[in-house]
Amino acid sequence: MIMVLLKTCREVAFHVAVIAVLEAKVFVIVLGSTLKELLFDDIVDTQAIQFYTLRRRIRAASDRQNKAPKYRNCVYFYPYAWYAVRNGIQSRIDEHVCKPLQEIRVREMEMLDYLLIPMNISMDPLHAGYHWTLLVLHVQRREWHFLNSLVSEVEDPYLLDARKMAAAVTPEINKRLTEPTLCVDVIQTACPQQGPSPDCLLFTCYFMKKYAKDNGKSIEMDSKKDGEICCEMRHKMAAKMLRPCENAIVWSAPNDDHL
Repeated sequence: MIMVLLKTCREVAFHVAVIAVLEAKVFVIVLGSTLKELLFDDIVDTQAIQFYTLRRRIRAASDRQNKAPKYRNCVYFYPYAWYAVRNGIQSRIDEHVCKPLQEIRVREMEMLDYLLIPMNISMDPLHAGYHWTLLVLHVQRREWHFLNSLVSEVEDPYLLDARKMAAAVTPEINKRLTEPTLCVDVIQTACPQQGPSPDCLLFTCYFMKKYAKDNGKSIEMDSKKDGEICCEMRHKMAAKMLRPCENAIVWSAPNDDHL
């Protein structure tokens, strides 16, 4: 069972001064079992994407201090957001959807490139975490895009869930746009397919990285490269767990049998 435990010494708001984010200490417990799943081709579950999303959020906050930013101006939702919307838990919707968006000012929303929402699609509680996709708002184009690495139908049935999430988020976003013309139509975006591998979460993290680094332009790749994505992401994520991001303390639990 994956256990990457994330704990902050203070709540890091969705929008907060960059200095406040960088001063907040983030404690991450990385169990050997987590590294085992990444390095030995086991199924990777929710805590891994929490870790990756946290890294991207901290990196984005740090990058905004640079005169020549390295990454696109992105905002990252935690995976809890879709869980709250999917299950209709209003208190969680307020916490993980409404509150974060309310903390973004109008001018800041207009300057964003992308808003990225990782989604666990499975409606079966017994299989929660078994299929991950990415919903992306292209803020400048006012368009929603949906990336699914496991499309098996002419019309992707997972689009219904993506549209539900877009509909839940759009009203709050429109309040922060000078011209609130954003609609809830969701465009299916061509992307690498995972095939028989169980690595949808790693593909989702890969898509997030591509949007942050190069505008998502190279997501439509030659099929011969698709199989390399998971191997690359597994090793890089394991390395990042062992090499912490800014102001992070990482250690391995001594009693973990998989270490």
